[in-house]
Amino acid sequence: MGSNTSTPHPKLHAAAFTHPAIDNHAHPLLRSSTHPDLPFEGLISEASGDALTSDAPHTLAFYRAATQLASLFGLPHKGSSQETWDAIKAKRAELEYTELCRRSFEPTGIQCILIDDGLGVRDIVHEIPWHDQFTHSPAKRVVRIEVVAEEILTEIFATLNSSPSKEDLRHGITLFLAKLHEALDLSAADPEVTAFKSVVAYRSGLAVYAAAVEEDLEELIAAFQNIHERHIGSDKVRLQEKVLNDRVVCVALQTSASCGKPESYYLGTLQGRQALYDVLSETVHAGEITEAVAVEIVENALFHNANRIYNLGLEPHTQAQR
Repeated sequence: MGSNTSTPHPKLHAAAFTHPAIDNHAHPLLRSSTHPDLPFEGLISEASGDALTSDAPHTLAFYRAATQLASLFGLPHKGSSQETWDAIKAKRAELEYTELCRRSFEPTGIQCILIDDGLGVRDIVHEIPWHDQFTHSPAKRVVRIEVVAEEILTEIFATLNSSPSKEDLRHGITLFLAKLHEALDLSAADPEVTAFKSVVAYRSGLAVYAAAVEEDLEELIAAFQNIHERHIGSDKVRLQEKVLNDRVVCVALQTSASCGKPESYYLGTLQGRQALYDVLSETVHAGEITEAVAVEIVENALFHNANRIYNLGLEPHTQAQR
């Protein structure tokens, strides 16, 4: 993190770079046996193949990451970013995996992690409690509701033939809704679950029909049948029928309302501390807000907002890392 030497706003600098943070949308770390198999460049790009290994190293994200990671690993910046990147990869390969994770966590000031483990890769990532060794407060789970729904659909589809009757479809959708309610109720009652997450924005859009609980059963049956037909011959079920996507969101809303747990639509934040300081210090310098107000904004953004929204009941720990 940056030094506050000669900074014009020392209190804001201290808040931005040292106040404990709650990471309210994280994914579990890879197991030590898996992480060497995936290209390290995936850290800075979602591309794949040659686009990842050949093109991504010519992006701004790559250049910034090379500089920042060189500092993390105590390496000098080489003549080129690619040379620096190669040195970083060599250095991290020397470290025992837990030490690599610890070294990466310590400078962040992350006190608590809310982990979305619904990526469908549970066999190659660590369980949520494993991450607690790197933070002051235990991690909590975020349940991705579409994954829960797809797992239930997979179970039900396994009992249907390739041409189910109308009665089988009617029974299937009724069973699905009952199991979905049951599964989300169990999650909501689990003290380790802090929120629900939906990716409905990417599936059928954010214009969720709030009255979907009253939807015509025939439309739900038709949507159920469409998903089943697409599933035939495939190992995966993808929930992408608007009427059914909307119903799943509404079930989650009902559950979260009755149990006091929020449904969540997440926006990730990257390099947040630096961005907070850069933007707010300019605003303070312009005389638009006081430094005290800027400090309050930072502390709310990093910690207090998530602590309140997810009912975590935490107090900021001045040394967030263990």
